[in-house]
Amino acid sequence: MSDIASAPVAPPKGGVLNQNFPHLQLHMNRVTEWMRASIPLTIRGRRHFVPRFGAASLLLQELPVFVYDHPVIMEKVANTAFTDFRHIYIAAPFLQSLIESEQANPNTYEVIHLVLHEVGHVLLQHNRRLRNAAQVFGSKELGGYAANVALDRAINARQKIGYPKYPWGQIMAKTAHGLEAVEKYAAMSEEEIFREMVGEVNRINREHAQSQTSQQGQPDQSGQQGQPDQSGQQGQPDQSGQQGQPDQSGQQGQPDQSGQQGQPDQSGQPDQSGQQGQPDQSDQSGQQGQQGQPDQSGQQGEGESGPVKSAEEQLAEALRKAGKGTDKSMNGDTSSHMISSKDLARILEESLHSNPELEKVKDALGIPDSSDKSAHSQIENKASRMVENALNKRRESGIGDIMPGKHMDEYANDVIDRLNEPKISWTGAVGEVINGAGKSYEKDMDEPHSVFYIDPGMMGLGGALYQGSDVQKRQESVILTLIDSSGSVSMEMLRMFFSETKGLAEGADGGAARLFVYSGDTSLRGEPVEVTEENAEDVLEKIVVPGRGGTDLAKVINQGVSYLQDQEIKVDAIVYFTDLFDYPPRLSALDQVPPPTVFVCPEGHKTAGFATAVAEYAEVVEITDDATVDWDSLPEIDDTPGPGR
Repeated sequence: MSDIASAPVAPPKGGVLNQNFPHLQLHMNRVTEWMRASIPLTIRGRRHFVPRFGAASLLLQELPVFVYDHPVIMEKVANTAFTDFRHIYIAAPFLQSLIESEQANPNTYEVIHLVLHEVGHVLLQHNRRLRNAAQVFGSKELGGYAANVALDRAINARQKIGYPKYPWGQIMAKTAHGLEAVEKYAAMSEEEIFREMVGEVNRINREHAQSQTSQQGQPDQSGQQGQPDQSGQQGQPDQSGQQGQPDQSGQQGQPDQSGQQGQPDQSGQPDQSGQQGQPDQSDQSGQQGQQGQPDQSGQQGEGESGPVKSAEEQLAEALRKAGKGTDKSMNGDTSSHMISSKDLARILEESLHSNPELEKVKDALGIPDSSDKSAHSQIENKASRMVENALNKRRESGIGDIMPGKHMDEYANDVIDRLNEPKISWTGAVGEVINGAGKSYEKDMDEPHSVFYIDPGMMGLGGALYQGSDVQKRQESVILTLIDSSGSVSMEMLRMFFSETKGLAEGADGGAARLFVYSGDTSLRGEPVEVTEENAEDVLEKIVVPGRGGTDLAKVINQGVSYLQDQEIKVDAIVYFTDLFDYPPRLSALDQVPPPTVFVCPEGHKTAGFATAVAEYAEVVEITDDATVDWDSLPEIDDTPGPGR
């Protein structure tokens, strides 16, 4: 280990993240330029130039890579590497350890696999995946750790298949989740891997409970028969080897385990305990380092103090300890290796008092204040656009099939394409349940009423004189569909909203005969578009969305209902597609009692406060693969006049 890397990190000056390792930034610049470059390939006698790592190279052209050693970032974010989905950050001591590993093991690659891993998180949009993990495990820490393992297993397996020409170095190969079953994990979605993990954790705890019962005659209540702890307590993992824990601050993104296990202490040496050079807390003999530590790649083996534990075994033991009310905090590395710009801003702001130079860092990186929701939403949208642009460039090249990284890129394309498929199932009878089929009548002048029919011959008239009959009104359910076009809604969200609108229009069971689609931000914008099952695909692909201002959900609802009423169109239901970045429109803010209403938002945007505020007349539904809206079960308000109304 070089003397430079072993030296203590000096206090930062001048608002920079990398105070002591400028030579490593130069090294990283050379590596990333090499990774971004194109290489020649000759196919059937014709020479082509293709990005060295396919879409990953194209995306990396938009992702600056920074080396850092700032103590705040090292302590509060990660001491290995992380991404905020606009940049990639690599800790200087950890980078030094990877470089020295490559020098000691020629023809192996450490640094490029770390960079590809971080690019992979962006490419596969992992900031939007498995956001319900904390609810499943009843703990942000355990849910975040489990989600992280699932994400890493997926990305590392695809990376291994996608770039076979670059052998993994010892550090990355040992610490990467998923390499023990590459073919298996490469064929599974992140969600499938996560569900498999949950099932395995439950199985382990059931067997543990049965074992305790047979040995002691009493069931082990600590594991709750293998179910994840729903109490919300911070259940803790086995201190004997837990590494790579997610940030307790509730970061949206999950941590990246690419370099997580075997974390470097400040000397740059990987400390297998995960404690940045601290002794392994599980080792009662006081031995330091890697005694009894698990190999986080998932490989089973023997450490110096016992067998290696899988991630599932560690999670199961953590849940049992949580059930006993022990281990209220996680030891080991609690880094976050994927972080939203909002959370990064919050960490920098919280440290400004003792580290004022971080204000310059924040400004240089273009990070808005943590309270600026709209700006951070736009940053997230830009990340999605970067991914889409990179994948489009690959497709439009005409030679995408011969580019490296095909397996990874094809999966990323599938992720993008899936966002264009409707996910919500609409069931129930909109018209019959809401309007009451058979109870509404209209005058039909083509059908004379017998009482009022007069024979024209009796009065010397040229034509019959009659009054039309009251016939049962034909039920054509009308749904007012409102699309939030405020500035906080990304193009990605809009595409998602229109995809679900198409599904609503074409829904055989719960669709509408007439669908009136408006966009609105602080008020209605433009003219309504009537969408039917027959024209849904053509109309929604060409629709223009004006707006992009603030948000006023209540005003848009009032204006939409009023507009259709002026056209003598009765609204049977309201569907409002929105990111929910506004005050909830309480019933008192609406001009009239609304019909059954559904607020539809992207996954992860639903909040208990919003749902409670509108519960009297509406339901809030997230766009997920298993989401269902049943018109029959939606809240209805009796609009019969009464006291106070």
